Amino acid sequence: MNGFFGEYEGERISLMPQRPWGDYFAHFGGESQQEVRDRMMATLGEVMETPASRCVLAVSHGSAIKEFHDAVLGDAADLLKPVPGNASTMHFTYEDGAFTLQEVFMQEDYARELGVEPL
Repeated sequence: MNGFFGEYEGERISLMPQRPWGDYFAHFGGESQQEVRDRMMATLGEVMETPASRCVLAVSHGSAIKEFHDAVLGDAADLLKPVPGNASTMHFTYEDGAFTLQEVFMQEDYARELGVEPL
């Protein structure tokens, strides 16, 4: 497998179709959206089930994070506007095998905290 985007990996975003992608990238050696969601949920769940995992920082590219976010929120994911962009931080808790979104911190929030104009 060539990663989530298959042959599109590393290409310009303008070449990609609009979301939802469904199984589009699977036709090019990549993963379907559901496969990415399942992989993100399984991997992060496994990390959180490790006894030493009390507080974990996970970093990934925006599309994988968006799939994890949408998997956790389910239908409520469409209600979150604006969608967290690059350099956003999402704080999740994990209890009894389930993730819960606690907070989203976006570029505008960083700028406000630092007292600077947003990019």
